[in-house]
Amino acid sequence: MIEPSRRGLLLGIATLPLFGRGAQASTPPALLACGGDAGGQAVFGLDAAGNTLWRRALPARGHGMTVSPDGSNVVISARRPGQWLLRLDLASGHSETWPCDDLAYGGHVIYLDAGRLAATASDGDGQGCIAVLDARTGQRIALWPTEGVDPHELLLTDGALVVANGGDVLEASNLVRLDPQSGVILARADVPAALQSLSLRHMAALPDGSVAVVAQDRGAADPAVPLLAFWRGADIRWATLGAEQGGMRGYCGAVAAHGNTLCVTSPLGAQALLHPDGGMLRLPDICGVAALGNGFALSGGRGDLLLPDGSRRQHAIAWDNHLRELA
Repeated sequence: MIEPSRRGLLLGIATLPLFGRGAQASTPPALLACGGDAGGQAVFGLDAAGNTLWRRALPARGHGMTVSPDGSNVVISARRPGQWLLRLDLASGHSETWPCDDLAYGGHVIYLDAGRLAATASDGDGQGCIAVLDARTGQRIALWPTEGVDPHELLLTDGALVVANGGDVLEASNLVRLDPQSGVILARADVPAALQSLSLRHMAALPDGSVAVVAQDRGAADPAVPLLAFWRGADIRWATLGAEQGGMRGYCGAVAAHGNTLCVTSPLGAQALLHPDGGMLRLPDICGVAALGNGFALSGGRGDLLLPDGSRRQHAIAWDNHLRELA
């Protein structure tokens, strides 16, 4: 059952280009999503109306995706703790898999610039690191420590590379800012002792340069424990997701920002929440979210795709955790 937001969780996307059902594989997609269908694991290109433009096979289950600055390529990371990245040319459909035998990738990858990629990873001792790769060849350029365990998502904002070290059941989570040229750590913020059941996982950049971070509670999932953090300066500011947070069962699956409005999803709670506007949407196994035009697109593990104009598409695809928009 879908519950509309009182502020309009799903808003119009009239400003987006639409591509017809007959579009060729070279047609630029509006959205990218990993998922599984009868043919196995793949990455899919979708137009703004939710139609599938193309499918490209993956070696195994994919997770995070990053688009090159010129929009010509996408790089996909294996789901943690996988050992491959895949680079896909969006025009030709040609793909190249880059295996890795000495690191376990953390699930997310990002373009640092036109020539370099950065992927979260863990080394043989379980310590977190950033693998810096040549964006054309996949050859490793550098390995930067993250001063944490199990780094997951990373993003570029306010001149820095921000990394969420999720920790594990024995390690505290933290956030670090790195110089995107040298990998030198510029700042670090640790989860306080009272909140060390939280694992900081996914992030969204806000217009003021701060980062919104959502957490997964590895403890008793107390609805009073904040699952949202904001970080820019020295300290983390914590917040709950409102009266409906208890329904998330302590688990935030993904977050996206449209201006200062956040949409946070929970596959365990089968709901998405807006912050700070308020508003909730229910959908089984909902997790993927992307900001498009004037609203959010969302996906669920049972094949549902919800668009900002309120329309809904059903695919025979078990969508994975994330949606990626293309500007």
